Amino acid sequence: MKSTGLLSILTFSEKRKGILFLLQENPKTLSEIKDYFDVRSPEILPRLKEMENSNMIVRQEGVYKLTSLGKVAAIYYKPFLDTLTAIETNEDFWRDHDITAVPDTLLSRIQELKECRIIKDEHEHIYDSHKAFMDNVPASNRFMGFASIFLPSYPARFLEMARRNIPISIIVTPNVFFKIKLRAATPP
Repeated sequence: MKSTGLLSILTFSEKRKGILFLLQENPKTLSEIKDYFDVRSPEILPRLKEMENSNMIVRQEGVYKLTSLGKVAAIYYKPFLDTLTAIETNEDFWRDHDITAVPDTLLSRIQELKECRIIKDEHEHIYDSHKAFMDNVPASNRFMGFASIFLPSYPARFLEMARRNIPISIIVTPNVFFKIKLRAATPP
């Protein structure tokens, strides 16, 4: 039996999902929608009709736009999809690591990790992942992270970022914190 609820309207069709997010930006004509998806009318009109029948979009004076319900759906559906993407992209990581100690306030923002990638090395190459990490840090315009190890290059790198007014937020283990504190108190 085929589901016809709002969830199925949005989840069972990439086109309908795409239309929702496209119209979230601005109302569009049929021609603009066809051009965006690079399709012909027979391919897109049924999707638009389904969304109209579900009260997600409305056509007024030749322009399609989101209804109030469509706006609400778009606002809450995107973070949900981003959350699923973040989990699925690094599924092995989430399955193999105990994240019970991660505060709920951070878990509720997991969708922000949707574009992250895991850099993993064998034990004999343990510093290679940190080299890749340090190579990527200078290109960042914002830094948020966790550190359970201390490398002598960390303080200088983060100080340089702070001097460039790059927002930095780092959560460290107590041992790393005391090493950083000791290093800051020791004259060069």
